[in-house]
Amino acid sequence: MNTIIISGSIRENASTKKVALNLLKHLKQHYQVAGEVVDLAAYDYPIWKEVFDKEPSPPQMCVDLHAKLQAADAMIFITPEYNGSYSLALKNMIDYFGLKVFRRKPIGVTAVSTGGMGGIRAGLQLQQLILAIYGYPVPQMLLVPDIHQRFDKDGVLLDASFEKNVTLFTNEFVWLAEAIYDKKKAIVADTYNSTS
Repeated sequence: MNTIIISGSIRENASTKKVALNLLKHLKQHYQVAGEVVDLAAYDYPIWKEVFDKEPSPPQMCVDLHAKLQAADAMIFITPEYNGSYSLALKNMIDYFGLKVFRRKPIGVTAVSTGGMGGIRAGLQLQQLILAIYGYPVPQMLLVPDIHQRFDKDGVLLDASFEKNVTLFTNEFVWLAEAIYDKKKAIVADTYNSTS
């Protein structure tokens, strides 16, 4: 199962990337899930004017990112909370690539903040957005309050007590992602067998 973890902040030394690195390592170690981190700060995609599929000649980096999103079986969106909502960079990316790359895919939500609420308002709004793009939001979110006390710059967990939060989130994410992945494989197999 191929999982893409999207670090949704484009700020230098973004906290979302720390969490993304930790989640990727955790998923690989505990669930043998293949995947990669997509750092939106590394992609110079345009401010949304037209959806990717209608662009006459999109930049190559956008073509590459589109291919990664299309190939993903599951995703995790990680957003900072900016003024009570999710990041503009993440929303712009979602609007630019359109529904096709997100439709019928399980998508986990992680929100981070420097304060004590863990970005809950951003996380809840992001779950609503996932429904609007026909994805399947994982009900369990990973909220990361006091982000600078939780992870170092390389994604190493500084607060051992927070490991249980990461495990709870990843358990629920992997359960839903595998259920949908297995269902899709069964549909493909049934279609193949019925045409053979």
